[in-house]
Amino acid sequence: MRDEIGSEYWRSTHGQAVTHGQAGLPLWLRNKGDIRFYMSGRTALYAVIEDIVEERPCRTAYLPDYCCHTMIEPFLMHGIQVAFYPVTAGKGLRSLVDKGHPCDILLTADYFGYQGDRCILPDAVHIHDVTHSLLSKPAYHEPDYTYASFRKWGPVAGAGFACKHAGTFTGKGDMPECIPYMELRKKGYKIKEQYMKRETDDKTLFLEVFHEAELLLEKDFAGYGADSESLCAAALLQDGAGQRRENAKWLTAHLAESRIARPIFPSVQAQDVPLFVPVLIKGGMRSQLKQYLIENRVYAPVHWPLCHTAHTMTREIYENELSLICDQRYCVQDMERQLGLVLDFETTLGDKVNIQWQR
Repeated sequence: MRDEIGSEYWRSTHGQAVTHGQAGLPLWLRNKGDIRFYMSGRTALYAVIEDIVEERPCRTAYLPDYCCHTMIEPFLMHGIQVAFYPVTAGKGLRSLVDKGHPCDILLTADYFGYQGDRCILPDAVHIHDVTHSLLSKPAYHEPDYTYASFRKWGPVAGAGFACKHAGTFTGKGDMPECIPYMELRKKGYKIKEQYMKRETDDKTLFLEVFHEAELLLEKDFAGYGADSESLCAAALLQDGAGQRRENAKWLTAHLAESRIARPIFPSVQAQDVPLFVPVLIKGGMRSQLKQYLIENRVYAPVHWPLCHTAHTMTREIYENELSLICDQRYCVQDMERQLGLVLDFETTLGDKVNIQWQR
């Protein structure tokens, strides 16, 4: 196998298909309400908003300033105006919700698989995004709605879910599958597997397929259901929780050796199953470090590209965050290599970085 770390997942054996029951859901969410499975997380969020506007008029939504554009778009598609509350980085990420802010919908999110804080507005419908805390214990146990995407955690071609914690969804339960999108994702996994096994040397083959799938999802994502093969893959995600925790704990502890990379979350708590180990990179050197890692076959993503005007305190996260890899494909030896590359990069800087982060 190639020694690359990160980037897209590749195909694995999922066994027999499962039904659209509660397989794949984290244990804390099972039997908690009316649950529907969708093609993606944004499809699930769109369905949640659609359900809310069927029951009450909604003009405004209050979202975290630190978010992906896919969390904003479904609101805009329903003609709902969005405002943002700041998110700050200290010992973790803190959401600064203005309790006096008038809104019809409050959207909250956990980040990177770590325990989040609680932010509730009593008069607003509360949607909680648990995509990043899918395998962790979430900060909110009983919001009005919960939703998530599965594919961030493993080779799940097309599956997400939404849960209405009181009552039932007003929309239809049976939804068509978006077969072209599903087939592209599955094709990408297969080609990526061939690449990792050195059966092909051209990585642009799978990158182009995944890119084509993303373009299709951007254009057409509403109203589609999950397929059984994706749900079966989602049911296996919990199996990787232990390895993720082990990798993240090792990496977090040893990042104390770095002069430029500070973990956003200083420790991995008992309830945490990290999606990544997010760090803030000192001195405006994130792009240089990211490129250095790429040149050494480590693909650490940035969360996220800034897509709106953010508060100053949140913009610091957007401009300096880098997500180090800790997922179940890898072991502690891979974490040692990843950290070693960060430290090697620092040696190339010489005296340019001579002050450690305050810890």
